[in-house]
Amino acid sequence: MRETTDGVDDSERSDSFDGVDVLDGSGASSVSGPSGFHPSLRLDDSPARSVLNRSVLRDRLLLALFRTLTAHRPYFRDGVESPPFEAHREAVELDLSPLDGVDERDAPSLDGDGGYEGSYDVPAETLAGSLTAGVRVARWGGVGAPTVVWHHGGGEYPFDRTFDVAFGDEPDGAGTAQSADDALHPDVPDDATLLVVRAPGHDRRGGITEVGATLSGYLATMAVAVDLTERLLAWCRPCRSVVAGYSLGGFVANRHHLAFDSADAYVPVVAGCAHAEIFLSSWPAARSARRRADRLRERLNFADEWADRDHPTVHPVVGLYDCLNRFETQVPSYGDTTPDVWPVGHFEGAVAGDRLRAAVLSRL
Repeated sequence: MRETTDGVDDSERSDSFDGVDVLDGSGASSVSGPSGFHPSLRLDDSPARSVLNRSVLRDRLLLALFRTLTAHRPYFRDGVESPPFEAHREAVELDLSPLDGVDERDAPSLDGDGGYEGSYDVPAETLAGSLTAGVRVARWGGVGAPTVVWHHGGGEYPFDRTFDVAFGDEPDGAGTAQSADDALHPDVPDDATLLVVRAPGHDRRGGITEVGATLSGYLATMAVAVDLTERLLAWCRPCRSVVAGYSLGGFVANRHHLAFDSADAYVPVVAGCAHAEIFLSSWPAARSARRRADRLRERLNFADEWADRDHPTVHPVVGLYDCLNRFETQVPSYGDTTPDVWPVGHFEGAVAGDRLRAAVLSRL
């Protein structure tokens, strides 16, 4: 898939912005460090944020639409009092019994008859109450197979839509790997296991705004996804593993890295370490919650924790024109970790199947 932003085919462009090289369409080159980059840099008044830029225009229009549709149920409308994320994670209790027997099969099910490909609910007990997560086994390659664990975006419904765009066999992402092995893109290794984690609140449209009525519920949702990822990796015992995700899924991947660092590689796409800033600017939380900006930043941001460690296994991607997880906010939050920069907006990146697939599989 070729993504365009200003009428120029990405395969023909190689831009730079304030010391950060923008990847061309191949997705294969690396970027230079953000020399001279400072968190105070704002793109809102620059050509990169111009409404004449189609990527920016698309993001702004869609964000305005979604904010309007959810205005009556903003995030954290019922309170921002919550234990820290780590307390949520340590308290998670998962029931993986629905997956009993899946790991007894040593080879993928090629015909889909009696195989384990499909979706499974995973009940969870948390500090915010009982929640239900899920796992889609898009392909089961057997114990020890190279494994990808994918995390969806916030509010994404169906939860595996972006996964299908990247790894399905149809150009428009309509392909699914629920039963037939050949439904995956031919770039996916034949022996690989592909798992999609469904965070609580994503089994129905708008469910995340119910779970996210409180900050505690939102943190519990992420904690379940992080803990479930670790349980899945222990369950699969892969020879090599990649944990990846888009938007909220990227924040979950980063959180798993900080908590466990048990995957061989991490590919967080259009995310970062400044999670609270979304709810203070591009997708405003309830007014009462925004008055507690200090609490939101204390509980959701983790840039300081990130700065205390090295991250050689993390390969972030950010969107230059992203109006949700903003480039000028998330790049500095990564500190010395240099992200790849794609010339895309937030919603444009979600349909960039070739880019997403290459970014993940190149680390497998």
